[in-house]
Amino acid sequence: INRYLKNVKLPQESEDEVADLDRQIVAEEVEVIIKNLKFNIGPRTNRFSREYSRALRQVLVPVLIALFNGTLQGNEISDSWKDAKIVVISKEGKDITTCASHRPISLINMDAKIYVKMLESTLSVLFSNMFTLTNLGLLLAAPI
Repeated sequence: INRYLKNVKLPQESEDEVADLDRQIVAEEVEVIIKNLKFNIGPRTNRFSREYSRALRQVLVPVLIALFNGTLQGNEISDSWKDAKIVVISKEGKDITTCASHRPISLINMDAKIYVKMLESTLSVLFSNMFTLTNLGLLLAAPI
């Protein structure tokens, strides 16, 4: 394996890309994520909906920035971020009596959802520079 890996050119991130990963989260990023959350998502496990996040964003954004930056600096992740409620949804036009006619979704807290979306946004830029579109297709297509 070591001989093989010596001959393989693995993608490398630039110094700018590494610096971008270490930067602090700013208000504009959080606001964009909140603004772009889908309308059809219901309340999360903490009962906060997208509409709640949008209506209270002036109060919420500074709190989320402190929380997210603390997490990036190594503070412990809230236990509520580790919980998910699994819900099964029937596929439209399918026989509801069969397992294949349903798909699971997981509901996570809205603050965790915003954090994950922010990480997804940052990492997708890094990955798009490191991998070909073929390799990246699965990562970009996977909804979070």
